[in-house]
Amino acid sequence: LRSSQDAQKRFDRACITEKQASMRKLWTSYITLNISGENIRDFWNEISETIEYVDNCHRESMRDLRPKVFKPYESIVFSFGVITTIGYGDLVVRTVSGRFLSILYAVFGIPLNVAFTADFGDLISKFTSKVIKYIRELYASYLRR
Repeated sequence: LRSSQDAQKRFDRACITEKQASMRKLWTSYITLNISGENIRDFWNEISETIEYVDNCHRESMRDLRPKVFKPYESIVFSFGVITTIGYGDLVVRTVSGRFLSILYAVFGIPLNVAFTADFGDLISKFTSKVIKYIRELYASYLRR
């Protein structure tokens, strides 16, 4: 929770210094403005550049807020997170049909994952027992010599 609050504060403070510096620059230009066509055009260009600069700053700071697109590796990580009930990651399904399929996948995938894990654990246990038995027999035959 603390890290999300810090991220929210960073987002709230994004581009404030750039905005303040740009406003000071515009105010200084406005105060020194002589009413002539060329000066007004220069002042208008400064306003346009300032707006462009602040807009780019905000777009850059909001890049992290865009929804992520599923890529093959991230899809595998998402699937693993669903069936293992870890739920780690920032990828989320946004469509109703996608959410429904994700729930259906979890309903069938979680029990299958539990069954697979139990069978895999049993397989490892049997393999380890056979290896230990073989090593004991090998050691016993070595001692008989």
